[in-house]
Amino acid sequence: MRHCEEEFVVTCWIPLVDVNVNNGCLWIIPNVHKSGIIRHYTEGHAKYLEIAPEDVPEGAIPIEIEAGSALFLTGKTPHASFENESDVVRWSMDLRYQDFDVPNNWNEVPEDYTQDRDPVTMACSPGEAYFVIHDSKNPDYDVTDPEVFGELRELWHNAKLPSFEKRWTPLGERERR
Repeated sequence: MRHCEEEFVVTCWIPLVDVNVNNGCLWIIPNVHKSGIIRHYTEGHAKYLEIAPEDVPEGAIPIEIEAGSALFLTGKTPHASFENESDVVRWSMDLRYQDFDVPNNWNEVPEDYTQDRDPVTMACSPGEAYFVIHDSKNPDYDVTDPEVFGELRELWHNAKLPSFEKRWTPLGERERR
């Protein structure tokens, strides 16, 4: 969502196995965030937003780290992972931290996302489950039960949400330079 591009969101990526180029470690492009958001397109790999190959800035570096390490990046850090060429599944966790005032889908259900809803009121990633790890002012908001977490993830993973990103062009329909 365009309104989310200016929000400060920090991602903590934690591999659960040692990661390297062979098994699909993350690649990042340092310092590119200072130039603003690079144009993205829909229908990329695994349906994620993707930067067209000709728009990717030079300088990508692989982040090969050990299991349990943590990589922190912001929503403005271009990053990607590529094919896992090993015979081991590359397990990882991806946690995002943001101020509670940034739009999120906490305490909502997928049916709350209707075509006529103002996008500025919606989560930055509407199809992903938002949950609270710890809120010292409201401990009842905390999700500490793995079964509750699993049910929440499943609910949003299976949701059929309308498309809110009409401004995105499919990758295959972009104008070639």
